[in-house]
Order: sequence, then C-alpha cells, then structure tokens
Amino acid sequence: MAGKKDIINKWYCFSTLSIDEPVLFLIANRICSPSYISFESALSYCGFIPEGVLTVHSATSLKKKAYSTPLGHFNYRNLKPSLMFGIRMIKAGNHQVRLAEPEKALLDYLYLNPTFRTDEDFDALRLNRQVCKEKIDVQKLKEETGLMKNQALRRRVTAWLNWLNYA
Repeated sequence: MAGKKDIINKWYCFSTLSIDEPVLFLIANRICSPSYISFESALSYCGFIPEGVLTVHSATSLKKKAYSTPLGHFNYRNLKPSLMFGIRMIKAGNHQVRLAEPEKALLDYLYLNPTFRTDEDFDALRLNRQVCKEKIDVQKLKEETGLMKNQALRRRVTAWLNWLNYA
C-alpha cells in the first residue's frame, strides 16, 4: 500500500507522519502491550539526563525483547506484574502514551541496574542534580521503593538520595 512505512510485523505508520519523541513513545506502547516508557527514556523526558536517548526503553510484564525498525530502536525490559505501577499518561497527538512518573523511572532504572551504589556510580549517570531535586517527590520515592519490596533497591535509593544531598 502506498503511503505507509512498515515498523514491524503487523504494525505500520503513514509515511506523512512526523516522527518526534511522543510519537516514538506511542509506537513503543503499541508494539508491545502492556508496556510503559521508563528507564533512560523517561529519565531523559523528565530532563534528568542532559543528552537525548537513541533507543526507546520501556518496561513490560512480558518477555524481554528488542526491535530495530526503520523508525528507531525499541527495547523492552521485564518487570513482575506487581511492579507495573507509577504510570502517568501524556499526549501524543490525539493519543495517550503510558510513561513512568519520574520517581518510578528512577526506581525501574536502579532496580534493573544493581551496580549503581556509590557517588562515583551516580556521577557516571550524568544526572542533572538540580532537575532531580525539583522533580522528584522524595516521600513518594520512598513509598514506591517500599512497594517494590527489595532491600538491595532500598539501599541503592538511600545511596542516591545521599548523592543528591538528601540525608
């Protein structure tokens, strides 16, 4: 059919569609459902990471998978269904996109990246401390950390808060 671009099997978009970050997020939500934008993609969207992210990273309760398409790269990491919370909706044209709230994006990232424990580790992430302080609700972060029921994650979150100078 003229005027369409194949994304992956059974999914396509019209060739006239302007591709921007919210549209890529919408495509990511549609390729794999249930899923929501999280990890580096959500951290970048919130302004925590100063540079853009070339792959759209999502959380899903399904099997881990990755797609390389003509429109971009889409990576899905597995979380238990009980950890699929902390999601907000944003607009992408006439559609809604599932995106992790800032606190949940950080928790998802630290949950699946257990090597981040020290100030040097957090420095290597190149997070914008000022933006983190402005946008992270510390009480909500602590409450959601408790919901994840993971002692090692709790220690990483405490180390991150110390790095951010919240004692």
